[in-house]
Amino acid sequence: MLGLIQMYCENVHNELQYYANERPGRPLKLGDIGILNGFIYTPKSNVKNLNLNVASIEDNYTGSEKFSSVGVEETVIYTNVRSDKGELSVDVKFSSSNQIFFQIENTKTIRIDDQIKLGQEIEALYDKDEWDSNWYVVTELVEAGYSIGVLSKNSKSDYNVKLSYNISDNLKINFGIESKKVISTNYETTETASNPLFKLSKLYTPLIGENHFDPAFKLSFESKKMKPYFGPAVR
Repeated sequence: MLGLIQMYCENVHNELQYYANERPGRPLKLGDIGILNGFIYTPKSNVKNLNLNVASIEDNYTGSEKFSSVGVEETVIYTNVRSDKGELSVDVKFSSSNQIFFQIENTKTIRIDDQIKLGQEIEALYDKDEWDSNWYVVTELVEAGYSIGVLSKNSKSDYNVKLSYNISDNLKINFGIESKKVISTNYETTETASNPLFKLSKLYTPLIGENHFDPAFKLSFESKKMKPYFGPAVR
């Protein structure tokens, strides 16, 4: 199962340049500290537990994202639609194995406001041997009203989900899962009120004088400490 989740998370990252929450309903918070294994992120703690406080900022735009492999057919049907509520059915058919379908709706992005300040505080912890350079920090989160992620097993794979929705007085759209039909899929996840996507940053600590051919470069930098820097996770 781990290999399937890795494949799913890698596909999403390659397409959207965001990391995928392996289960979008799994709680994630800004400032979460964790380990990255390939494209799978496992949270372990939060910067607040190290007495680092972060303020957040969120956008005012509500959007959506969707992508699928070539050959995937999707049909969306709305029923019982009123001004304040309705139902929708999403039906996905795959034409071969290891195809992916991904969709998120009613999204909002929230991020750490001052990542420069956070990086400086993390560098200070590292200098005191209180920070592991293998730790990754969640610096941006995408919240979604609902998210669908499916990876096909073969050409006869089929997936259908029926969702209900209602619009509250403050114009927030609330979704609920009514039913699911899953036929021959390797991996599937459908969640409401989820955190399907996120971005990571980490502290990079350059190695001095290693794997460099020029001896002059090595001699000139061996006696100096190159300053670590906090930046986006690179994949």
